[in-house]
Amino acid sequence: ITPDLYLDRRSNNYKALETYLKEENISVFHSLNNGFSLPEERICSYISTVHSLYPLDHKEMVDSAYYKKFHTALPQAVERSNKIIAVSPFIKKELMKSFNIDSDKIVVIYPLVSKEMRPLAPGEYRKLLAEKYGIVEDFIYYSGNIHRSKNLTELIKIFKIVSTKAPKVNLIISGSIEGKKEEYFKELMALISKLSLNDRVIFTGIIPKEDMVYFYNRARCVISLSEYDGYPLGL
Repeated sequence: ITPDLYLDRRSNNYKALETYLKEENISVFHSLNNGFSLPEERICSYISTVHSLYPLDHKEMVDSAYYKKFHTALPQAVERSNKIIAVSPFIKKELMKSFNIDSDKIVVIYPLVSKEMRPLAPGEYRKLLAEKYGIVEDFIYYSGNIHRSKNLTELIKIFKIVSTKAPKVNLIISGSIEGKKEEYFKELMALISKLSLNDRVIFTGIIPKEDMVYFYNRARCVISLSEYDGYPLGL
């Protein structure tokens, strides 16, 4: 089931979800979001997937509301869960280090790559990116969270060096730049202007899921300088 259909995340109201689990006689409930959607009442067996423990040791990098929720919800989820899925051995070690958890309670299951991510013919991806996004030059690609932990400041500085040796290669950055990310985005834009890269660094905003495969196929390389990843990609 989809938890969002049965609970109000903003008010942490789990009553509707609890009622559903009882009425439908559900035997196992799986929370995909670090256990944040587990009901307080024990109704059935609970499984939580943990993707990241970043806020535990990086309070200064997350907003206070999320920090408070993370420090309240995750320990409770760890306690309530019958089993915990960690997305990497690194996250399993982090869980065991931060909480008194038996190793047998944690199972490592790697995320899968969507079948949509597949090799495409050059003519196919070049045509779509040119017509839909106006992208015709070669590019280095970053896709992910526009957050300080992703070291995009350093990425842009490094690209400045690369740009002098590869004048026809741009840097494309995909990800949301709205809401709480706006302040950091403005800092990045100021840096881009200072380095005279206004025409070389392109922010696309959020790319529709079905278009991601075209960007990955077209990119000269995909890069990530993140200082913390629960499941780092070998890019």
